Amino acid sequence: MKRFICAAVFILFISASFYSQDKCKPEDKERARLLAQKLEATNKLRFAVENGSFGDCVRYAWMDEMRKLGVKQVAATLNFVWNDKIEKLEIKQISFFGTYYSYDTKIKDKKILEEIENSGLKKQLEEAILERAGKHIFVLIESLKDNYSRGLRIKEPKGRITGELYHDLLDDEALPAWNGIPKVDF
Repeated sequence: MKRFICAAVFILFISASFYSQDKCKPEDKERARLLAQKLEATNKLRFAVENGSFGDCVRYAWMDEMRKLGVKQVAATLNFVWNDKIEKLEIKQISFFGTYYSYDTKIKDKKILEEIENSGLKKQLEEAILERAGKHIFVLIESLKDNYSRGLRIKEPKGRITGELYHDLLDDEALPAWNGIPKVDF
């Protein structure tokens, strides 16, 4: 099967991934700006914040646990199967990073990784990722169907659809997370 990624889905996921919320207080936005200024000029998180994108400003307990263990970002790759509903959604890979969107800071220290596992943080993060990814799959499928109905797709997305999603979590609620461009087969 051919891989289909359409521009509208790309735009949808960028806007759904780096988005600004009115829930953010001015002090949240200022904290995000200060954090972003410390990043390299080419860092995509810095670019997003400098261009007015912020997180949802909803604090989760796992964010505090990430900070305690020095984890700034969690990146996950997920596989899914859709057949008029989610039939399968699983995390294929999960990685932990000590700096935002700087992939050379992947945490490899076995002691820290064991602490992430033993503290229950990894399980909490996996649950949060699966919940958010499930919502994104629904939006993705609806977008594909909408694009077909408007004549923007050659092939109708129906029946069994498989794919791969990329989902990130960050340790600060004011920072926007990038969820990558999905790969979809149908």
